[in-house]
This record gives sequence, C-alpha cells and structure tokens, in this order.
Amino acid sequence: MFFNQKSSFSEIIENFISACSMAVDEPRHPFRFMTFSTFSSDYPNSRYVVLRGVVADLQLLFYTDYRSKKVSEIQDNPKVSLHFYHPEEKVQAKILGKATLHHKDEFASKRWMEVDGEAKKAYSSVLSPGTEIVHPAEAHKWEEKPSGDYFTVVKVIPHQVELLQLNGVEHLRVRFIRNEEQWVPSWIAP
Repeated sequence: MFFNQKSSFSEIIENFISACSMAVDEPRHPFRFMTFSTFSSDYPNSRYVVLRGVVADLQLLFYTDYRSKKVSEIQDNPKVSLHFYHPEEKVQAKILGKATLHHKDEFASKRWMEVDGEAKKAYSSVLSPGTEIVHPAEAHKWEEKPSGDYFTVVKVIPHQVELLQLNGVEHLRVRFIRNEEQWVPSWIAP
C-alpha cells in the first residue's frame, strides 16, 4: 500500500513526490507514463505523455512538439489534469493544475541538450503531428539535423492533488490543495 489510515499527510505527499521523481529515471516505473488531459473545442482530450522531470514542489515536466494539438489547447485554456495509476501499490493519483509552455526559451534549450540522439526525432518530424497522410511511411521523415525548433517543454504547476488508495471496501482518499506556501491536506470520502 502506498498509504494507510495512520500515514501522516506530510508522509503521503512526500512519498508521492518521491515516486514521481523516481519515475523520471526508472523507465519501468508505473508513474513514468501519465494521462494528460486538456480541453478541446467540444470534448476533453486525453493522451499518454512521458514524465521527464519534477521541479520545485511537484511541478511536472513532459516534452512535446510545438505543432501538436495539445499546445494549441493549452494556449486556449491552460487548465489541465494528469492521472497516474500504480497497479502494485493500488494507488491512483489525479492532479489538477495549470500548464505553461517553454518553447525557444532558455529552459527549453537546456532540456533539448539533454535529449539523446534518436529521441530528438520525436520533436523534429517534417510533418506536423496530426497531419492526414495516405500511407504510414509518409510520417517517418525527419529533419536531417534536428534543430529543436519544435521542441517544447510543458510544465504543469499543480493546484490540487488527490490520491486514492484502493483497499478492498475500505478505500482511502486524500486531497492536497496548494496555497502560496504549502499543501493543505484533508481526508475525503472515497
């Protein structure tokens, strides 16, 4: 179990932050992939993204192509949610927050330098993500020397974290709301 009735609030949030930090470096960690949701014009839009960093009090980072739909959706409405699930610990995490974009700035440039060789292709395709094509091979063309022109770091600044510990019929649920200085916790009914 990730937490129980005797766990302190500080222990619970610190364990969650630690687990997210571990997921950045451990490719098989269950929190490595998270569901990222934005608002589109008609429906919520969800997709898996890869956790690439945890900075300053649970600000979470992932990378994308600037031409992707998620970027325009963030620009239209920066309110987003993230969802994680750890099957061994039987814990679900939901984060509500605000996304900020780093594109062609110092923060993005530093992160681009950390992206390994072939991985740079994910942000250097000739066609924009979502472009309609006739044959799948059309999508497999990249810039000869990836420049990072489309590389974007998305930073999610959380406002609320909810953790649901599944435990038979005695599930536990805790919510943390961020004020200017700290996380304000409370137990809530599952």
